[in-house]
Amino acid sequence: MNSTKGRVAQKFKEIVCKKSFQKITISDIAKECDMTRENFYYHFHDKFDIIRWIIEVEVLNQLPETKDFLLWIDEMTESFQKDRQFYQRIFNELGKDAIREQIAPVLEKRIRKIIELTSKDTVWSVRKENKDFVISFISGAFVEMVFRSIQEKEIFNPELFQQNLSFLTDHYLPFLRIEKEIEAGKE
Repeated sequence: MNSTKGRVAQKFKEIVCKKSFQKITISDIAKECDMTRENFYYHFHDKFDIIRWIIEVEVLNQLPETKDFLLWIDEMTESFQKDRQFYQRIFNELGKDAIREQIAPVLEKRIRKIIELTSKDTVWSVRKENKDFVISFISGAFVEMVFRSIQEKEIFNPELFQQNLSFLTDHYLPFLRIEKEIEAGKE
């Protein structure tokens, strides 16, 4: 981890917890870090770049390389909860769409990796569009659950998320397929 980037990220989190994100300037961040604006721009492009870096380096890169999806979700949730006040502030001020735009690409890349680790090769012999849809769907669902837990001040329950995901894939979706086949047979 780049120590300067880590120091800037830590100071940024502290500033966000005290001051509105919209009112924070690059000069504020640079001043808190005892650096010039030029030096700040050497490390980050803007405030959103810091958010992306925090999520990628402090959350996603700390996750274990594992086939245990539940452990992975639990570790990620714990990382978000550790800096809960920071995430609450940016989520509440910027809104879900702005945050999703920042973290979705990074999160989808990591979820793709964990899904590929946990899936048999035959599952991924489907078209790329289908694979991308599954990864996007699971990423979106997971992001939504994390957002909800942060906004509603509830602790995200990874076991419940996994149970609900299993219910969806093992019971509900097959049920819909059977219902569709029954309806098609009546025609």
